[in-house]
Amino acid sequence: MYEYKRYNHDTYMLPIWEGNEIYNETVMFLAEDSVPLLYRPDEIISVMSYDLKTEYEKGRDYELIDGMLKRLDGSRIPVFAEDEYYPENPAPGTFFGSAVKGHKYIIYGEGTTFFSRQVHVTYTHSDNWWGPVPKKSDKFGKFIEKASKGEEVTVLFFGDSITTGVCSSKTVGSEPNADCWCEMVVESFKKYFKNDKIKYINTAVGGMNSDWAIETVKENAVDIHPDLMFLAFGMNDGWLSPDGYAKKTKTIIDRFLEGCPDAEVSAVATMLPHSRVAGFYCAQELQQDALYELCSEYDNVGVIPVTSMHRALLEKKRYYDMTGNNVNHPNDFLARIYAQTSVKTILG
Repeated sequence: MYEYKRYNHDTYMLPIWEGNEIYNETVMFLAEDSVPLLYRPDEIISVMSYDLKTEYEKGRDYELIDGMLKRLDGSRIPVFAEDEYYPENPAPGTFFGSAVKGHKYIIYGEGTTFFSRQVHVTYTHSDNWWGPVPKKSDKFGKFIEKASKGEEVTVLFFGDSITTGVCSSKTVGSEPNADCWCEMVVESFKKYFKNDKIKYINTAVGGMNSDWAIETVKENAVDIHPDLMFLAFGMNDGWLSPDGYAKKTKTIIDRFLEGCPDAEVSAVATMLPHSRVAGFYCAQELQQDALYELCSEYDNVGVIPVTSMHRALLEKKRYYDMTGNNVNHPNDFLARIYAQTSVKTILG
């Protein structure tokens, strides 16, 4: 049994596609009594508040009924009322336009807006993972060789707000203080290689897109001379066609590799934005295929397929179960998917 009553790196990095136990999966009740989990539970081990400070009681707060987590009358488990989630007269800065018929607005919020309503569920299951499993890439041999020898290596993260860790609980100063996905990745590298000389640098900036990356790649990437760069733009490039996105990404990669020819690049395919938010869900889900086609041209550039992993999760879970802001940011659970997918793709 792994630790689930506080943030624990080893627990959070257990691949969700392996084994028969799930630790600290997040769900949120939206004007409903029962919610689905990623797998059909055999036994609920624990239901806890997002900050992991309150453990809810079976029979008082919840029951497991027909494979669903049921919130009981009088439960202490938080719930979003529908008129709060789809407000009629929202305060400035707390909403986006809604793409749901009959609702003009949909709630938005950073910080603990959604953390305060989501809960962590730990459980066992018998059913198997149905989605894709990240495959080990052969594009990262230099990094692996250097790190395995105990040499000093630099891992750079260059991206948008998702890569800053904007909605990870540690970033917003909230329990359980889980690392952002980038920190989880580097910590995994250190443990795997038994190498404390792996250096972490993050030059990501919120709200940025591939145009900004092209303009700033020298100071934010080339001048750092990393051994491995995670290139993570796309969420804010949804208005581009897949071909247009690929062309801009190629420009970033080529400029980077011109200055750092011995480096390797992990091109991260973004999570999906919320389809219930008007105007934001555009061509993001098409970017991953464009990245694979682009990266086939290089021996040292591989793809981290977060898009396909997030799409698989959405077959079983709702967007608001694993978002940090209800629009385009991951919570701690989805940040783990970024980290797990990255590590599996690079290390196997």
